[in-house]
Amino acid sequence: MRQASRLALSIRQAGNVEAASAVPAMTRQFSAPGSHEHHETPLSKVMPTVVSIPRKVACLALGATKKVVCGLASSGPSQNLVSTFANKVIVEENLVNVAEIDVPFWSYWLSSAGFTSKDAFVKFAEAVKPKVAALSTSDITNLTVAFKRANYYDKDLFTGIEANVSANFTKFETEQLLQIVATFDAFNHSSVAFLDDVADSITYCNHYLAPVRAGADELATLLTYYAKNGHERADLLATVARGFSEVSLGKLSAAQRKDTVLSALKAFQTFGFYPESIEAVIGAALVSPAEYSAEELKEVEAVKVAAENALGGEFVLIQEGAHGH
Repeated sequence: MRQASRLALSIRQAGNVEAASAVPAMTRQFSAPGSHEHHETPLSKVMPTVVSIPRKVACLALGATKKVVCGLASSGPSQNLVSTFANKVIVEENLVNVAEIDVPFWSYWLSSAGFTSKDAFVKFAEAVKPKVAALSTSDITNLTVAFKRANYYDKDLFTGIEANVSANFTKFETEQLLQIVATFDAFNHSSVAFLDDVADSITYCNHYLAPVRAGADELATLLTYYAKNGHERADLLATVARGFSEVSLGKLSAAQRKDTVLSALKAFQTFGFYPESIEAVIGAALVSPAEYSAEELKEVEAVKVAAENALGGEFVLIQEGAHGH
């Protein structure tokens, strides 16, 4: 452990220096240790630095040259460095067999750095498919997010991911399921069983307030996914509706908020479901009408009228917020 720590430190501090010892260290990390051990290996300390800490010097060992190269984590050269590294290890398989590496971990980190090579993700898919049934909830989530970033869809892989979610639906967190659903929605992948298992997990196996902690945009994507697939679950709708509020909508950028408002209202209208929290969604549009087209405002008004009829009241705009009376 002490030796690993010293190597990590030398990689962080060194310039273009010889680091032959970094190559076996890198190979060891690629041989898929347990997920809880990722942070204990030299290269795993380097990769997160490269991909997640902007404006700091980050270094990466290139196996082909046995050198350590340093650059700014947010710079173009560092992005190229990650791509060079990944191409040599994943695409060309210079150091390891891709079938032996920890695919969820590496696909997630590399995609975080902007590496989305189709050739690499084809190999990732083939390598992980035989193992997908046994992956943990965090591995499934990371794997799914990585493939969305890379915009690469493999039907057999996603069918396997779907089966894993169904088999372990009591174990997944709402936050994880929202990310998985967003990916399934992007790739138009669904099944009745998956829709029911996700609904059961969020509604009955997770904390009552989990949707409140989630992003309103993620909740809108979930609603859209269920509406698009014509799958109505009143229990899920009531649970997810808790997450819409002036606070949650206020955390979004103007563009995100507009997309969230329009997609959420359309989904609620599709299901004829008008929770009290719809007041905040409608209000977000009414306080910023200039951000919406005339046609979009008509859509908002139509949902507003339907919601008023369903709730037995009238939404009146007061000061900076929308409040129902």
